[in-house]
Amino acid sequence: MASILVVEDSAVVRLCLEECLLKAGYVVHCEGDGESAIGSLKVAKFDLILLDLLMPKGNGESVVRWLLEQNRSEKVVVFSAYMQSLPKELHGRVSGWIDKYETMDVILERVAGYLGNFDGSTPLVAGVQG
Repeated sequence: MASILVVEDSAVVRLCLEECLLKAGYVVHCEGDGESAIGSLKVAKFDLILLDLLMPKGNGESVVRWLLEQNRSEKVVVFSAYMQSLPKELHGRVSGWIDKYETMDVILERVAGYLGNFDGSTPLVAGVQG
């Protein structure tokens, strides 16, 4: 099954996502900030990264920049209510965006869509281009 790195600073949101993704059959690893996420990425690869943008200790932008610098291929899906927080020059590295205020059913459907289509042709939402 696909592996997902959830990077979210809200413990409540992170736990809810982890529980739902595990029930859906995914292998899930969670981190609470960008620095910890980069630490996990240094030792493991993931099929998908669900990435909050606004976090302490290394925001989502720093994680995306690190992935670019390391020439990593993981799919990144921004999981935030604030897509505009990501500079436009980084939009090309992001596969898509999921509003964190969506219902869990919608979030799981979108995650499945991003994971089920590794050729990059998954339709993107919220104007993000990949």
